Amino acid sequence: MIGRRAVLGYLAFAAPILVAQPARAGFADLLDPGQWWMALRFAWAGVPAKSFRIPGQSMAPTLEPGDTFAVDLRAAGTLPRRGDIVVFRLPRDRSVLFVKRVVGLPTDRVQLMGGRLFINHQMARWREAEPYAGPSRRNATLRHYIESLPVDDGAPPAEYGILEQTGAAPFDETPEYVVPADHCFVLGDNRDYSSDSRADVGYVPIENILGRVIYRLRPDPGWLVPSETVPGLG
Repeated sequence: MIGRRAVLGYLAFAAPILVAQPARAGFADLLDPGQWWMALRFAWAGVPAKSFRIPGQSMAPTLEPGDTFAVDLRAAGTLPRRGDIVVFRLPRDRSVLFVKRVVGLPTDRVQLMGGRLFINHQMARWREAEPYAGPSRRNATLRHYIESLPVDDGAPPAEYGILEQTGAAPFDETPEYVVPADHCFVLGDNRDYSSDSRADVGYVPIENILGRVIYRLRPDPGWLVPSETVPGLG
């Protein structure tokens, strides 16, 4: 028999909210087998988690509009690693939630030149990936790359997909940002279609982080991070 803790954990987990707007879960959400299975795994392991749904294209190709994903709430208010995707409260309006990728940590120097990301004067590696044909393409030709960021704790570099329409978009050339203490610098993976630390978002206080994105629930269930980096679940 499923325990009360597991049921309560699932009910808290299964009601996705839009990043930037609240939303109620429908009956289909509650019956989704992928959500049931992962919710029970979280509850059984005693891992606090919450599901969210992204409405926009700023995190494509990693998260497409309408994707539902799970967030490990144990990461709330803790120092992330470069490459982590986090849900956080917008600094200028804490009632608004955003989801972005962390690329800069306290004291890091972050800059974009010609669309290429530089961390502490070192250009992040990238390589071309297969052509992108996802729903965020619309009428634009988006180039798909795999970007690689160094991780300071000796772990392998963080690798993830990014999209670029051009290397000459308004925020492809930036000044050098020096990340202040207790803050991080975030970017969207869809670089030319993202409001992030280059513009309206600014530096994100670490205390504003609600959790780390780890698993896509729908439409294509799968880990968004190496499963071994999720204590209790990997």
